Amino acid sequence: MTEPSPSPAHRRALRALRALPWSVGLAAVVALLVFSNRQELGRHLLQLLLVWIPIALLLHLPSLRRRWRQLLLALGGLALALLALAAVGPLLVARFAMPLYNMDIDHRPKPAEGRFNIDGVAPDQPPESYQPDEFVIVFLGDSFTQGFELEDPPGGFPFLVEATLKRRHPELNLRVANFGWVSSSPVLQARQLRDIGAAYHPDLVVQCLDMTDFGNDLSYARQLEDAGMDIDLDLSIFDVAEVWLSWTLGLSDLRGWLRARLAFAPQQAQPPVNAADLPPFFPLLQPLEQSEAALAETWAWILATRDVARDLDADYALVVLPRYQQFDPTQCPGDWEGPEQLPADSPHLLEPFRWAEQRRQQADFPVWPLLEAFQQAPARPLVFDHDPHYNPAGHRVAAEAIAERIEAAGLLEAR
Repeated sequence: MTEPSPSPAHRRALRALRALPWSVGLAAVVALLVFSNRQELGRHLLQLLLVWIPIALLLHLPSLRRRWRQLLLALGGLALALLALAAVGPLLVARFAMPLYNMDIDHRPKPAEGRFNIDGVAPDQPPESYQPDEFVIVFLGDSFTQGFELEDPPGGFPFLVEATLKRRHPELNLRVANFGWVSSSPVLQARQLRDIGAAYHPDLVVQCLDMTDFGNDLSYARQLEDAGMDIDLDLSIFDVAEVWLSWTLGLSDLRGWLRARLAFAPQQAQPPVNAADLPPFFPLLQPLEQSEAALAETWAWILATRDVARDLDADYALVVLPRYQQFDPTQCPGDWEGPEQLPADSPHLLEPFRWAEQRRQQADFPVWPLLEAFQQAPARPLVFDHDPHYNPAGHRVAAEAIAERIEAAGLLEAR
């Protein structure tokens, strides 16, 4: 008994299935050629996956209803997978997403041999090794101060400042403690200095302000106000995935970007200053007058840090660190943060330095913007080609500028 020959429709379907891998491969090649910006390509693919494919499925709902058992099983399997991921999420986050940091609002570094001591401070030397007869400089700051992406710990410009000042002033028994850590800001740095500063007997506290600190301060202050002064960092595996995906795609607000695509509405170019969630670089994206109210939060915590330093009988100085977009936007061609977060052609890139100059004129402590030092530096590049943090050359520029300003201000004189 001979088998019935396939119908024309069946043969067309088989040909389409055989051609599918080639079609997908050709489409991928064309996409890579057309979209040289992989972050832009990733955003298009995500939009296709999460927006247009579901819409296409909804249009075929009548035919899908005939396969309700398969759909129910698929949805059930997806739900079970998400529940399992949520159950093991805390272990995955602690083990893989934040293995070097504590899981609380401060997220300070854990002790790590060769890197951080028991307080999460670099270098890996016990707090009791710092003596009152030494001249101790404590540096506060975020990942730029910590020396993120540098290969040889302890890294960062604070230790280059230490080496420079020791060479120029051998009579001083000078030491540096680098309190900097990833994603900190003045809100958390004031808490840190209050908690552990006395053990290091600081004579000078240098706080380094980064361009993301303004947004971080608003976020941390709101969390502390809502949940009290000691709260756990409620960071789920899904939050980590969202942050990673946002960085990969060069987006500051992944959910807002998706909502705009779904509603077929353009993204808001400049959110109001009182919005619940400002983009990380909001002071660089709008006139200073629109940011003043939000920047007041950071200035209040800078003053609080100054007060803590003085309570420890230490002098205080503020350093304002520039991003590469502010001194040479041609650097860092592979910046993972992407141009959507901080466009190099924003007309307001230097507004935070105008703000710092205004604060300098009324402050009773030194305020040292380093923009000019980076603009005039003969070495290039000063950041990594794949990451906006300073490379070794950038750390040398920052260290030389800070050391010169410490000397010029007379902060090394006998106290």
